[in-house]
Amino acid sequence: MPIALPLTVKRFRNGQGEVVCVIIRDASGRAIHINCDPSDFRRTASRVWSPEDAEALGKWIARRLSEEIVIQVRVDENRRDAMWCR
Repeated sequence: MPIALPLTVKRFRNGQGEVVCVIIRDASGRAIHINCDPSDFRRTASRVWSPEDAEALGKWIARRLSEEIVIQVRVDENRRDAMWCR
């Protein structure tokens, strides 16, 4: 199933207001969850990302997926145009 644009990156907070997860979601509702922890000790113990790194990674993934979709659409359009020229 293809990814549905637009992609969004959101922070999920716990009861204390700390960012504990960054979520990348597409228009159809599918999501990627990147777990993180603001505490250095808990982050090291659970081997997860810092909130800043998780958000940066989430934005990077969303940007790359969006670019990949645009490239694939162009390839498909070029393929269709080439078939019409034959």
